[in-house]
Amino acid sequence: RQQKQRVYRLWLIACLGIVGGLWLSSTLYLNRLQDRLEEVRSYEHQLRAQATERAEDRRRVTALQTLAESGTHAQTVGARLNTLQGLSDATPKKAWWEDISLSGKDILISGTADNAARVLQIMSRAYPEYDVRFAEPIVDRGNNQQSFVLELQLKGREL
Repeated sequence: RQQKQRVYRLWLIACLGIVGGLWLSSTLYLNRLQDRLEEVRSYEHQLRAQATERAEDRRRVTALQTLAESGTHAQTVGARLNTLQGLSDATPKKAWWEDISLSGKDILISGTADNAARVLQIMSRAYPEYDVRFAEPIVDRGNNQQSFVLELQLKGREL
C-alpha cells in the first residue's frame, strides 16, 4: 500500500512538474509575443506617420503644380478654379476661408484657424514663389480661434 502511494505521489509530482513546465514555457512565449507586438505597433506607427507625411507632400506638390500650370494671373474661369483648388489643398485642415480675392498675380485670403501663424508657415512652404505675409494683424476670436488676412504676392513685386 505504501508502495502504491509512493508511486502515485511520484506520478503526481511528475505531472505537476510537466504542467508547471508547460505553464512556464507558455508564459515566456507569451511575453516574447507581447514584446514583438509592441515592436510591430511601434513600426506601424512610424509607417503611418511617414504615409501621412507623404500624403501631405503629394497634396502640396499637386497644389504647386496646379498653381504653376494655371498661374494666379490667368483670367479664365478654369484657371481660377484650379488656383482655388490648389489653395484649398494647401490650406490646413483646421483652417477655413471666409473670403478670397484673386487679382492679377496677387491673392488675398481672409480666414479663421486655431493657429494663424501655422497657416502662414504652411502656405509659405506650399508657395515658395510667393511672398506670403499677414496683410492685417491677427484677431483672437476666443474659443481658440484666430482671424487672419493673408496676402500672397509673386516674389519680386512690392508688397
